[in-house]
Amino acid sequence: MKHHPPHSTRGLANRSRVAGFTLIELMVAMMMLGSLMVTLVPLLSWVNAQRRAAAARQVAVHAAINVLEHFSARSWNDVTQDAADAVTLSADSAALLREPRLKVTVQLVEKQPISKRIAVELRWKNRAGNDLSPVRLTSFVYRRTGTP
Repeated sequence: MKHHPPHSTRGLANRSRVAGFTLIELMVAMMMLGSLMVTLVPLLSWVNAQRRAAAARQVAVHAAINVLEHFSARSWNDVTQDAADAVTLSADSAALLREPRLKVTVQLVEKQPISKRIAVELRWKNRAGNDLSPVRLTSFVYRRTGTP
């Protein structure tokens, strides 16, 4: 068995080769990380846009429901097209939607029992300025017995 002196560089050279990374290994790891980032950044951007669109739609649905409930709760004689034209969105809902447009219509339905059809339509735009699918809700208000 051959004995090496304690200051021999032979064992040290073998140890450094096993313990460290070569420049090629480092570059391959950086390329893999770069390709992963190139894939993930657009994906995360798309997910964020979908999240914003879903949040805006949820705000729009809740706003339309609130408008419909408040307007439907009025008395028979107060449910008119003139009153519908005066209905507006809440300030909070209007601030969360881009260019919101609310339309409330009232139609008298002559079939028995006589009723009034209330339709609420809420439109808004996305960041690109395109109109999104509107929220449309409809309710019927019936004349109470004994009401002229």
